[in-house]
Amino acid sequence: MIKHSVYLDTEKCTGCTTCVKVCPTEAIRVFRSKAVIKDDFCIDCGRCVKSCPHHAMVVKADSLDRMEDYEYNVALVPSALFGQFRNLTDANIVLEGILALGFDDVFDVAAASEMILDHWHKTGFEFLDGEKPKLTSCCPVTIRLIALRFPDLIDNVVDHISPIELAAMVARKEAMEKSGLPADKIGICYISPCPGEVTRVKQPIGLDEPVIDYVVPLNEMYLQLLNTMKHSDSPRQLLRTGKTGFNWSRSGGICATLEEYDAMAADGMVNVIAILEDIEDGKMTEAAIVELDCCTQSCFGSCLCTENPYTAKMRMKKIVLPLEDVRNTMPEEFADKVQWAKPLEESNATRFSENIGEALRIQAEADRVLKTLPSFDCGSCGAPSCSAFADDVALGLAEEGDCIYNIIKKMRNCDKEDELDEFLPPPFRRPLSE
Repeated sequence: MIKHSVYLDTEKCTGCTTCVKVCPTEAIRVFRSKAVIKDDFCIDCGRCVKSCPHHAMVVKADSLDRMEDYEYNVALVPSALFGQFRNLTDANIVLEGILALGFDDVFDVAAASEMILDHWHKTGFEFLDGEKPKLTSCCPVTIRLIALRFPDLIDNVVDHISPIELAAMVARKEAMEKSGLPADKIGICYISPCPGEVTRVKQPIGLDEPVIDYVVPLNEMYLQLLNTMKHSDSPRQLLRTGKTGFNWSRSGGICATLEEYDAMAADGMVNVIAILEDIEDGKMTEAAIVELDCCTQSCFGSCLCTENPYTAKMRMKKIVLPLEDVRNTMPEEFADKVQWAKPLEESNATRFSENIGEALRIQAEADRVLKTLPSFDCGSCGAPSCSAFADDVALGLAEEGDCIYNIIKKMRNCDKEDELDEFLPPPFRRPLSE
């Protein structure tokens, strides 16, 4: 079982520090001209994948070859996939194209969104009781961010499974009924627009075990579909969702269905962090529920999508929904599976040590080092900030001399010219006298 889906291709990495500067959890450093990822801090948001100019950050997932491991395969289709195609008016064309790739059935995740909404209505939105505001749990990157940086807000998280996981459960049951095969002969595949979802498939949040068998990146599926969709002139009615489920995929889609409550939505990593900080500081007590998506325009802005998120969102408006007024209801046998089987736990990655005395010693050393730094956050040392660099020094992962500011200070304090060479790195050494 994988721990993360984002990895570094060291052959392509040049140590440019672009990824270091965009990581929201300070999980990346540059050592010896190569980036390294601190596993315990990575939340698989994909910002490094999207920003790397050398394509050195990659997402590891499964391929369509995994279909051969099962006798009956079902594809779970996110709404974000439909927005990637130009001039698409009928979503069924995409679904027919997926079947042409070898899948036996398709299940649009938006239908499961409607099922969860139906469950909320039937239970009187009882999940809104307790700590306010409640934070939606659909975005796995947001959940990991909360566990890592905002552990005090864990009790605010809606402890419900995502529409993707519910779709997998329902799709497997239907496949067993259609094929007559046992559960282990059926392969459930998710077409993921997000590396965070790739990780969630392999390591579910709140579930005892995975409910999805394999996951294929959306951008790879997109390339495959460009050929098979050409032959889908007269598609069948395969899409089962209505307008409500389709809108859930957009930023603010959940809030739009909760008109009777004070609900708000935010998307984009910077905005999400700002909202979480306000909630943590007690500045946002009037909202009942807050919908947070770490990618711009929700999943449409994820790094495994092929189109600009705003363009994709615009294209979604052109898709005709024959079942627009239909809303899927929650199957009774799955109503008791909506609640997480186990609670969200705080990440201990930010702790210096489990030993309190040792942790205090390291913190004191980090504070001392930080006072010697300029607070420029230039990234020349390979760390994202002076504070992160001070922590690295205190933990023995870096040396104070790695800071270019400290090197310059030593140079300026030298009395003799020949003492400069002791502090200058090789590219800046003075030429030998003739």
